[in-house]
Amino acid sequence: MHAQVGFGLIRQAPQGVALMLVLMLIVILIDRAALAQHYGVALQGLGFGGLAALTLLAYWRGKGGVFFILALLMPLIFVIFAHLPSFLALAYGVCGFFLGITLTLAGYGKLKSQA
Repeated sequence: MHAQVGFGLIRQAPQGVALMLVLMLIVILIDRAALAQHYGVALQGLGFGGLAALTLLAYWRGKGGVFFILALLMPLIFVIFAHLPSFLALAYGVCGFFLGITLTLAGYGKLKSQA
């Protein structure tokens, strides 16, 4: 059952990438000067989001429930390590996190469809 849910999310990931790019653009347009201050938080979010997606992929492929727990903990770990001095920094981080998830899942879906 969980593999069916995972592959359903993988099929929808390209639309998620487009949505997250639009949301990231909106956050950038809110305060363009903040991009120079908070791009590191967005990159951290991208990385932790990619790690969350990889751990979910491991879980969906039957590698064990510990990977599901790690995927659930990944946002908490990101918030612990990220420097979030303002709400706008948090917005960059959250957009980066979900962009990382969707990019990783879309990339996996693309590789899977070519194989």
